[in-house]
Amino acid sequence: MANLYIGNDFDIQLTLGQDMTGGTASIRYKIPGSATVNSKAATVSNYTTGVCTIHITKTEHTTKGAWVAWLKVIFADGDETEGDPITFTSYEGGNI
Repeated sequence: MANLYIGNDFDIQLTLGQDMTGGTASIRYKIPGSATVNSKAATVSNYTTGVCTIHITKTEHTTKGAWVAWLKVIFADGDETEGDPITFTSYEGGNI
């Protein structure tokens, strides 16, 4: 995987690994150095396996360091679940 540098657009794609037909999803995330939990409605590209994506714009991507993201799903019957968190690092250009 290539390094991710601040000031660039990127997507976060997470997979629930179970059928979420009829449900909705959001991806929650924390920016490096912040305790604030951000959330965006996710686009679901495969309801059978729960593949969900959000887009982070370059104007939102201004902080280097470790990001944390996880999936929240509300199923058609109203039940909710949150997936395991992932972490990834964003770098400042010219530095690794």
